[in-house]
Amino acid sequence: MPESLDDRARKLEIALLELRVEAERMRQDAAHHTASNLAAQTGRELSPLLLTLAGAIVTGIFAILNSFFQAQQSHQIEMDKLRSTLIQKAVSADDPEERKKTLLFFVETGLISDQDGKIQSLKSSQIPQVVPSGEVIRMDGGTYEHIGEAFVMRCGLRISADGSPRAYHHDSKLALDFLQNAGREKKWWALVTDSKGEPVVQGKNDPAPGYYISKTALEDRTKLPTDPHRYVDSSTIPYVVVPSGMVAQKENPHLGDLAAVYNNKTGRLAYAIVADIGPKSKIGEGSIALAEQLGVPSDPRNGGLEEEVIIMVVFPGSGNGSPQPLSEIQAGASRRFEKWGGLTRLKVEPSATTVTEDAVQPE
Repeated sequence: MPESLDDRARKLEIALLELRVEAERMRQDAAHHTASNLAAQTGRELSPLLLTLAGAIVTGIFAILNSFFQAQQSHQIEMDKLRSTLIQKAVSADDPEERKKTLLFFVETGLISDQDGKIQSLKSSQIPQVVPSGEVIRMDGGTYEHIGEAFVMRCGLRISADGSPRAYHHDSKLALDFLQNAGREKKWWALVTDSKGEPVVQGKNDPAPGYYISKTALEDRTKLPTDPHRYVDSSTIPYVVVPSGMVAQKENPHLGDLAAVYNNKTGRLAYAIVADIGPKSKIGEGSIALAEQLGVPSDPRNGGLEEEVIIMVVFPGSGNGSPQPLSEIQAGASRRFEKWGGLTRLKVEPSATTVTEDAVQPE
């Protein structure tokens, strides 16, 4: 089997080290013995000029070898950095087939080594996806990044009424929000519809008779689709909304995951659940109850906050894919947040917004 680039570099380093040692020995010998040896051979004393010249020649050889050795070390360090960057880039792709294809290309071109053929033998699904930590991505409404095991969004806050029994009515003046925010005829994304695509109206035994049934993407599937209790009530449960483009990736938030949400302006901290999916490339949306706990104007029509002072710390994989009672949301999210590092970690993270010393816990 031909030697890899790493093996050849390692052997070259050893050889250079041996040359460096030999050059140092030669320099010392020249300094202590050259004069006497040459004098014995010629039968006369050497001039100080010749002694200086001999020493300079040996020192120069040593300096050249030393510079070459250091240059080789620097080159090796840069090659290691390049390999690390290439591998990280390869395994950050969304498609597992693309991750393996890229890794194999790097092996074939000699940029990374796979002497035992382990990469070749792996199935595409076995190659993990790694998202570079600390890479801040700008989206409409704010930024997001991965910090440790958490997914952190820094954004403003738009108010969603979805899931509330009183969210929408055919007369918008009676409802929490304008009907146009629930969709349009034959395309109602926030309303439960019948087989003809018409919005379903709550009956006399429902929480808000005469109002439409507003839905969230997170559902209690033990209840009927026409039961308003199947969905997460915006007016009572603090929840966050994530873009549709995020939930397809394993390391990103999913429906039912837990979150800690901090308002850097008011110093208030709330615990929430991921309960709905919003536009593909827009972040910074939450429920009425979340806004109230954070001290943000909670009216879906004209409330909210444009200033990017809201920090949503979501923990992917922390939920069970179903709605949870408020008490369980608070207990589970609080435990995850403290384990992650809590407000202390938000304060020390380089990219984190400066936070106040004390946080007001949710009531």
